[in-house]
Amino acid sequence: MDGWPMTDARILNGQVHKEGIRRFWVELTYSYFVSEYRAGKYVHRFRHEEEADEFIRQVKDKIVHVHYESSNPDRSVILDRDIELIALMSPQYR
Repeated sequence: MDGWPMTDARILNGQVHKEGIRRFWVELTYSYFVSEYRAGKYVHRFRHEEEADEFIRQVKDKIVHVHYESSNPDRSVILDRDIELIALMSPQYR
């Protein structure tokens, strides 16, 4: 991802998934524009469902940097450090 161009994305929604007893993961869907509107997904893991729910509340409808592959703009990634800037509620982000 080094050298990939960057643009802004809007986080549209998120969903909490459970795997096991104390394992939760959030799948965020985001939208960004590079010649046309495109969509991507970001995944992050949590130990507590409440943290996962709060994470979604904190980031929904927010703008975040997204990096995309210039030869294939449908391929994109949100870096953890970029999402951390807007998700300051969880102890792991403090």
